[in-house]
Amino acid sequence: MRSLIALALFTTMATACTPVDSTDDKTDEEGADGGDGGDGGGADGGDGADGGDGTDGGDGTEPLPETECQDGVDNDEDGAMDCEDSDCADVAPCWWPTTMTHNGAFDFDGFEITCETWFGDFDEQVDDCSTRYESVMTEVTDPALQCPTCDRTYFGTLSYTTNTCADVIGGEYPAEAYIGFVFTSPTEWSLYGEDDTGGWETGVPLEVSGSTYSFSTTEPINVDSGECDNDPLYVGDLTVTWAFTAG
Repeated sequence: MRSLIALALFTTMATACTPVDSTDDKTDEEGADGGDGGDGGGADGGDGADGGDGTDGGDGTEPLPETECQDGVDNDEDGAMDCEDSDCADVAPCWWPTTMTHNGAFDFDGFEITCETWFGDFDEQVDDCSTRYESVMTEVTDPALQCPTCDRTYFGTLSYTTNTCADVIGGEYPAEAYIGFVFTSPTEWSLYGEDDTGGWETGVPLEVSGSTYSFSTTEPINVDSGECDNDPLYVGDLTVTWAFTAG
């Protein structure tokens, strides 16, 4: 029971044009065209050079996109660095949420039970109950508090709007929670939660619907009353639902 609740609650290629320095030292015609004319003793000669030495070039380098999204450098020099640059929007970890809105629900379906004792049997109807809480969770930056196998860990205080299950099935309902996530892709998230000993439970895949990621499970609840010979008593089924929305 405590382990279930703990898990529930804690839980951009570069298109680089090499600068063109195309110096075409090109001589279209370089030569001498001359003639010696013996008539009139005149020399008709010509030495003409028709050449061209021109440089046709340019520097057409296109800026590199911000593909290095974790180097602390504004690679494309557009004023936005790393994850602040829209070029990095689809590059992990830039799309990983920094905050998470978390909603949790416990719905308990109580049974009629029989408590067996040496002086007789007693029937009792276990009441249904409902618990609801919400939390705005933020990224945990302290390595000592992070889930070691997760991409990102979040922390938040839990605000209970309804908690009748505390009276019906007991258990401790924490005021805060640490929850870890593995982000396989923008649509594949796995949830990790702390157990009673401070360890981290195996990841639970979440289902995606729009921008919400959720998981739901129903578990039997057994309670040791300390008074019945047939303890622990199977007192009902508890459905736990987690929902997470980025931002």
